[in-house]
Amino acid sequence: MKKMILCAAALTFGATVFAQSNESEVISTGNNNTSTVTQTGSINNSEVEQRGDDNTSTVTSLGRNNNSKVAQVDDRNTSTVLQDGGDNNTSRVSQGQIDSNGNVPRTGRDNISEVTQFGNANKSVVTQWDSNVSLGEFNESYVVQTGDGNESTVAQIGDFNISNMDQVGDDNLSDVDQTGNTNISDVDQDGMLNDSDVDQLGDNNSAQVDQSGDANIAVSYSGGNGNLSRIRESGNDNNQNTYQLGDDNRSIVRINGDLNIGDIDQVGDRNNVVMELGGDTNNGLVNQLGDDNSALVDVLGDNNDVDVVQTGNSNNAGDDFLPGDGANIIGDDNQIEITQTGDFNDGFARTTGNDNASFTTQTGDSNISFTTQTGDDNTSIVTQLGDDNTSFVTQDVSFNSTSTVLQDGNLNMSTVNQSGDFQTSTVTQTGNMNTSTVTQGN
Repeated sequence: MKKMILCAAALTFGATVFAQSNESEVISTGNNNTSTVTQTGSINNSEVEQRGDDNTSTVTSLGRNNNSKVAQVDDRNTSTVLQDGGDNNTSRVSQGQIDSNGNVPRTGRDNISEVTQFGNANKSVVTQWDSNVSLGEFNESYVVQTGDGNESTVAQIGDFNISNMDQVGDDNLSDVDQTGNTNISDVDQDGMLNDSDVDQLGDNNSAQVDQSGDANIAVSYSGGNGNLSRIRESGNDNNQNTYQLGDDNRSIVRINGDLNIGDIDQVGDRNNVVMELGGDTNNGLVNQLGDDNSALVDVLGDNNDVDVVQTGNSNNAGDDFLPGDGANIIGDDNQIEITQTGDFNDGFARTTGNDNASFTTQTGDSNISFTTQTGDDNTSIVTQLGDDNTSFVTQDVSFNSTSTVLQDGNLNMSTVNQSGDFQTSTVTQTGNMNTSTVTQGN
């Protein structure tokens, strides 16, 4: 009877020791490589493989069932992984690539990766590779995740790229892809269920994403050189998509509130957009095709809709250096549409109040349109076809007033001033160098 009790105790002790064991494997081939692994807790696993010279790897896991894999190929790579005080965290760092057959199809040199994870069930993957043309050198990636269930992926292919990623909260997702040289990405997410995707293809691109709140989405794509993208979202369930293809484009977006949607598409060179959405359930769209176009969207209120579409070169629908220009809304349930096709057109619309609508269409070159509406339920429609036409529409302290302007030709001028309620004005000018002035009020 005593023997049976001792055997059972021995089996229980052995099972306990086995269940709590950590595993570490280090393979180093080359010269002056350094690997330091510290695992405290149970069922932690670390794998480090170094091929080359002067590589440094440090892995620290404190908790239970954490996993870390580090592969360093070529010379002078540095990897630091800290998984502190949680369970079921996963980290993989690939500085160069070692495939399943033990071959080395991709290499990296002088790269730095730092991964820090506090919490449970976080996942991080960092890849720093060459471009199959030249070595992937001097890339830097810094990842900090605090909370539970966060996921981050960083892929750097090229030279001198920098990625900073900081996620605080639960179930956030971030993906950064940098292909080229000297690209910079900075992602900060604070809250739950936020999603960020940054893609940089080319050289000298800069992207910044800052999301605070829950269930926000930010997508930033830059294809070309010298593009700048900034996205800041504060609130819940906001969605911003920025797409830039070309060189030296600039997009800055600030969203504050809930359920707002922003969409920016720029194809060409040196285009510029600044968009600010403040309130709830606002929509802002800017589409620019060509070079040297500029747009400013500034909205404060709820349920507003702004669309700016510019095709051509040097068109202007607002400039952030001139506050008040562009598409400007203060109020609720308003709509502004500005469509410009050609070169050197200027289109601006300002609305203060509720349920107003402004539609501006300009086709040709060097046309100018200014529309200002103050009050409720007003509508302005401006259509200009040709070159060097000018339209000024002002509906001031109005209710349910309507202005319609059509100018077809060149060098035409229309001025409409309406104040009061239920005013209606229709101007149609066909030909060249016509002038019309309408003043109405009650």
